[in-house]
Amino acid sequence: MNSIILKNISVCKANAMPAWWLAGAPSMIGMFGFIHNLSRKVSELQGEDISIDSFGLIVHSVNVHGVNMPNETSINRNFNDGSAFALPKATSPMVSDSSKPGKSPSGQPLQPSVLMDMEISVVITGEYLNDDIVGSIQDVLSYSRILGGYIDKHGKIEATPSIGDAVNKVGSGFAVFDGSHISKKMEN
Repeated sequence: MNSIILKNISVCKANAMPAWWLAGAPSMIGMFGFIHNLSRKVSELQGEDISIDSFGLIVHSVNVHGVNMPNETSINRNFNDGSAFALPKATSPMVSDSSKPGKSPSGQPLQPSVLMDMEISVVITGEYLNDDIVGSIQDVLSYSRILGGYIDKHGKIEATPSIGDAVNKVGSGFAVFDGSHISKKMEN
């Protein structure tokens, strides 16, 4: 199975809240949406179905910006190990005051908003991934969004013969790999 490395993707203002109570970790469901969109758009450009069997996310760095947080206006934290943090306990009730739409009686917004700037690499695997589609991937990345954020820049995109070769070229970071291809093989 071939692999393609999307190296050092710089994403700005991405959603950093995969759950209402957790911030700082990229959502794997959100990443799956990015991968699905990438596959669909590259397939359109290539004129053939380019299916992606699995992907790996390697988080090199994350800078989290919290706004509308109880008792503080913003937080900036770097998590070079890819860890997450829990949001502080809400100090205001989750009931809106009719005189302040969208605000609690204390004037605080009801839901904090947490965004992140991150540098990630993505390894995708599939049967028809090769050097021929690298140009199409670059075209799609120029206007794609990841977790609601925009791609500021990215490094080299390259095809490799295996996922092991790809992982060795990516560098250090917190890594999560999709293992759905393993369960598919076990079903057959």
